Amino acid sequence: LNGISSVVGLGVSAGSTYLAVIAGAVRNGFGISVVPTNLAVTPPLIDLLPPTLLSFTLDLTQRVIVFTFDQTVQGNTFNSSKLTIQSAASNTVTPFASYTFRGAGSVYQAQNNTISLTCSQADIDGINGILGLAVSQNTTYVSLAEGLVQDTSGYPSYVIIATNALMASMYTPNTATTLTLISFTVNMNPGAPISLTFSDTVLASSINVKLSSYILLNALNGPTLNATFAGAQPIVSSSTIVNIYLSFQTRDYLLANMPNIATTTSNTYLSIPAQGAQTKNGLYINAVVMMAANV
Repeated sequence: LNGISSVVGLGVSAGSTYLAVIAGAVRNGFGISVVPTNLAVTPPLIDLLPPTLLSFTLDLTQRVIVFTFDQTVQGNTFNSSKLTIQSAASNTVTPFASYTFRGAGSVYQAQNNTISLTCSQADIDGINGILGLAVSQNTTYVSLAEGLVQDTSGYPSYVIIATNALMASMYTPNTATTLTLISFTVNMNPGAPISLTFSDTVLASSINVKLSSYILLNALNGPTLNATFAGAQPIVSSSTIVNIYLSFQTRDYLLANMPNIATTTSNTYLSIPAQGAQTKNGLYINAVVMMAANV
């Protein structure tokens, strides 16, 4: 049935549903073959049922969600903005957390009724940045708005309401064992941020606690000038890429006392204190001592 449904335009109306009988398909008791013919199906039995999501798996290490439906679906109609991950079967419980996807990511259809979604970094950051969400199989559910995907007849998939969400059939946690600062960039133009890239999603709250102890320096060894990030704007969103906006006072101090900062990698360094950033899974960054900027 899935094979028939996978062919667009086949078996969707009386004019597209025929049975082709070939010679030798059937023989009578005397060994005489049926005459080859094409027969219209009467009446045509057209599939009028929308696709239903039977199960899904979440792998936070590979960043992949696999959806299995009860019938063939069209991968090119998949719309992840209709997908919400929630921490419980119902949004009426307390505590409750959820994240609705932004509609990005990469879709792959391995089988007629199976869709694999490789999540975008923004969606992974969204999930990993919310405490209590998708930290175990028991905190990983999905609810669906209408139109997550369509079958070959164009019918949108059934809704799964937020008060009766479907639990993941398999859950694989993020297996990272370390949190590191990969790189950072400094732009001293007005309104531009200092951008830090971490190896995993870091909680905004964990940076805000230690932000005043982040230090920008102009030398690796010998006499140095430095400025702390005291007064910087609080970080709002948990992410792998964190943008820090210095206070006007700190920026003016840097420009007045370190006029060449952020012009080469040899005069721009960052120091982060121990436990200066943390993931949802409890990984802390080790102290970063004078890492050179990408400028």
